[in-house]
Amino acid sequence: MNTKALFAALFMMLSSGVAYSQQSQLVTDKFYSAPSGVVFSTPSFLHPEGGHATYAQVMEWIESRAKDSRVDLSFIGKSTNGYDIPLLKVSDPSMGKPSKKVKVFLQGVLHGNEPAGTEGILATLDYLLKDTEGQKILSSVDVYMIPMANIDGYMADTRASADKYDLNRDQSKLTDRVSIILKKAFMEIDPDVALDLHEFNPFKADFKEVGGAIYYDALFLPTGHPNVDKGIRDAVIDYIRKPAEEAFDKVGYTHYTYFTPAKTDGKLTLVCGARSPQSSSTSWSLSNAISILVEIRGIGMGRQCFERRTNTAFILSKAVLQKAASNPSEIKKIVARANKNTIKAKAPVAALFHSNIYPGKATFLDLEKAQTVEADVLIKDALDYTMDIQRARPKAYAIDASETKAIENLRTLGLEVEILKESKTFSTESYTVTEDVVADKVWEKINTRTVSVDVVKGSRTFDKGTAIVWMNQQNANIAVSVLEPEAENGFVTFRVVEARKGQTLPICRIVK
Repeated sequence: MNTKALFAALFMMLSSGVAYSQQSQLVTDKFYSAPSGVVFSTPSFLHPEGGHATYAQVMEWIESRAKDSRVDLSFIGKSTNGYDIPLLKVSDPSMGKPSKKVKVFLQGVLHGNEPAGTEGILATLDYLLKDTEGQKILSSVDVYMIPMANIDGYMADTRASADKYDLNRDQSKLTDRVSIILKKAFMEIDPDVALDLHEFNPFKADFKEVGGAIYYDALFLPTGHPNVDKGIRDAVIDYIRKPAEEAFDKVGYTHYTYFTPAKTDGKLTLVCGARSPQSSSTSWSLSNAISILVEIRGIGMGRQCFERRTNTAFILSKAVLQKAASNPSEIKKIVARANKNTIKAKAPVAALFHSNIYPGKATFLDLEKAQTVEADVLIKDALDYTMDIQRARPKAYAIDASETKAIENLRTLGLEVEILKESKTFSTESYTVTEDVVADKVWEKINTRTVSVDVVKGSRTFDKGTAIVWMNQQNANIAVSVLEPEAENGFVTFRVVEARKGQTLPICRIVK
């Protein structure tokens, strides 16, 4: 083939959505066969020309289902490129009392190049509307769906948004307009259970020593952040992960905890679990929703294994809904108890902590030999942590009126913010910056900042216009996780609030 023909062939592959995959047909047939007897009628499967359905095709499909009286279609805002972002509420008012129903939230394609989430959510919609088993779920569950969170990225087949932000690194700094739209919608829904569907790239050079690829169909990313109510953290395992694992086991789909690769003294280390309020799993859990992010094996595979990937998302969503429908009162009690615990404002605040490391095992895939590899690895586990800095929970935080972005973000994150109408004096703990290190490497268009502080006790009179965030409110766990200055994913780290060595920060703890 000459050079001109080669480039033409490559263009046709890219424009049709057919991506080059490092996985041979032998490996696919041996480990990742298509689901037997399963036929999807979701948008991408109705367009066999290759690639994935366009936004227009997805919306045409959604609008056809929205003719059903049990489906309420609305739009929560516009993407940067002008696409309306759809939200579906699936509810049967003829069954059950609304106040006793569990609210379940499903989100797909926060990263635009991870399309299985969209198809899996839409398959779930058909299940709820057309399957007798699915219809029964609506007697005790209301389902909210954002099947295409990052439409601009989806249309461009890129991870990032049109403004080049990773939307799953933007859930506390809230830099991208789409992040703000999504966060406001989530907080308004105030779900009891939430599931964020993603895909991961199984082919990484870091895994060359163990065969070259991740083996598992699905990787679970539960939060390990200590500021999340313990009841919520436990419920993530009991009401999402365990039932999903049981459903996967029944069809022979493999699963593990989500990990990214690292090295510890030269040994392969799997960094497992979630600990950052910058991403959905932790951000949602801090608002006392029983939440998890699940990654499906799929980035870089085009249409390869797409039926299996979609089925993974569908099985997962169905298992979560069935568990919620079987245990509505228990779930409502867990969430209500977490809200009550948060409002009491008694729990200490984790300002800084680190994950512990221990030996473990994981299964990888040798792509050349088409066989699995059992590897001894180190596990750096977010669910197993050591506290570095812990403080008593304050009565409130005071924020200088000049910090408009921080105040705006807190409101978007669901916090009630009081603006002083006159000056007031409180007993306080102020932060004086003793160390200030700015990262050399740009990350998400910023150079992150790491600080150390001295906490100085005293009394301070705050001017009219100062923002006060009281801790006796439902979403206070979010506030403590972004306002403590040392927090790895807090406002100071992400430059929402600027800091300099020797400076007294414009954030202050009110202790009395």
